Amino acid sequence: MDTSEIIQLLRDNETFAEAGAATLEAMVAAGSLSHLAEGDCLLTEGKLGEALWVLVAGEVSVHVGRDVVNRISKPGEIIGEIGAVSQTPATATVRCQTAVEVYRIPQKELHRAMAGSPQLAAAVLRSMAKYLGRR
Repeated sequence: MDTSEIIQLLRDNETFAEAGAATLEAMVAAGSLSHLAEGDCLLTEGKLGEALWVLVAGEVSVHVGRDVVNRISKPGEIIGEIGAVSQTPATATVRCQTAVEVYRIPQKELHRAMAGSPQLAAAVLRSMAKYLGRR
């Protein structure tokens, strides 16, 4: 998957829909594509997260304690925004249910993008509030 496709995935996500082209390009330029195997953990509850993840392909399950609280399989969905924004330990464990392809956006670059785009910062905070409201 090339960078233009990753940018389009972000544009299609309501959190990033209003971010400017330069903001998205900078975030994607700072990121990297990762491939994980079924059963791998993307995030571990209680451990510090260093990035925001964008699902490219596959399915992950979100676990709080022993409970599965969500499944994510739609390309473009974001994972790990709470830890990436707040610089606190992950609130959940995210396990790969299939082979997974994700795009990693470093925490520093996310913070830089949010500082330069109040609309993006507000959208990311709304996304976090929606997730926390479901718990």
